[in-house]
Amino acid sequence: MKFFKIILVFLIIAAFAISLWNKIHLQKYKRMYEIQKKEKVRIEGVSKKIEEAVIKAQMASMKHIGKKLIWENIEKIYPKEDSKQGNYINPKLVLIFSELGCNVCQDNETAFAVDIANVFGKNFVLAVINASNKRYARNYIRMNQINFPVYFCKDDLFLNGNNIKNTPMIFVINEEDRVIASTFPIPGHPIYSKPIHEFCFYYFK
Repeated sequence: MKFFKIILVFLIIAAFAISLWNKIHLQKYKRMYEIQKKEKVRIEGVSKKIEEAVIKAQMASMKHIGKKLIWENIEKIYPKEDSKQGNYINPKLVLIFSELGCNVCQDNETAFAVDIANVFGKNFVLAVINASNKRYARNYIRMNQINFPVYFCKDDLFLNGNNIKNTPMIFVINEEDRVIASTFPIPGHPIYSKPIHEFCFYYFK
């Protein structure tokens, strides 16, 4: 009888342990499911935001295609020679930056523009900096070791005159001074700028 009692106690303890183990792991699986469910919702939300940003960028780009940029209400600050307003070069790649824009985006596009200038020449690139004072623009030139012309605009007249609502903005210009491609970077997703970068290297050859 004593042996059977021991077996019975052992079976009861084992059943309790198995039940407790199942309960713990069931709760664990439930937590994992909830985490995965929340992560799926988060990813879907991020994907939707990215999709909306891409569409917005495409819409912003389309309205500039075929048009000429109006080179008014800007002042050349780099290089110092030939700094008289109105003495413009004929750029193929134009960057429009603002001190209120995405700094990471501007850094990425600046690095790309420096590469273009190194490969095809400094006169291929031009940057317009919209800021409250020239100090911001000069810091931009110094920190990024700019090797292409930079212009400064204090107010929004240049942006408004060219119907530019978003910055940073990138324009590719053809031989007739007309925009053939444009876009603005999507913050946190530099991969979406890659197509226009590749297009520039192909088109400028």
